[in-house]
Amino acid sequence: MSPETKELIGQALSMIATVVTVFSYQFRAKSKILIAQTLSTACLALSYFLIGATSGFCLNVLGIFRNLCFYFQPKAGRFRYYSGAFFSLAVCAVGVLFWQDAADLLMISALMINAVALSTFSAQKLRYSILLTSSLILCYAAVHINVGAILNEGFSVLSAAVGILRFRKKKE
Repeated sequence: MSPETKELIGQALSMIATVVTVFSYQFRAKSKILIAQTLSTACLALSYFLIGATSGFCLNVLGIFRNLCFYFQPKAGRFRYYSGAFFSLAVCAVGVLFWQDAADLLMISALMINAVALSTFSAQKLRYSILLTSSLILCYAAVHINVGAILNEGFSVLSAAVGILRFRKKKE
């Protein structure tokens, strides 16, 4: 496959991830958000692989496993705290192993925060955390010129903000 074809397919996969991501933060239940995010993360992993961003690919593959683990973990108990810590450390280790450039710190930081948020936060608090983590990943995507991922993270911030407003508790 030619480099141009890989680039085109990679950008298209990022666009698909963008559509899935926008809808994901409009779900009320955290479990539905996780399912949609797993599909989006798979598209982004393939996208980063095709454009040659190895660390982005590896970290997103780890994100797929993280999402599946969090989907099936018990809703209460200490395990969710341990799993969040485990995946934060795993993100750090994978990030160091597949280090490419200083921009990797943006992705590593965002995914470490996201691991804790996904394991312990409610759906609403998860949306708040996305405002920070998606902004960091947006910067990473800009450095690696992944247009679809830039759009994905930009729309993630917007979609999370809309979800925050839609599902906020009304004060009486």
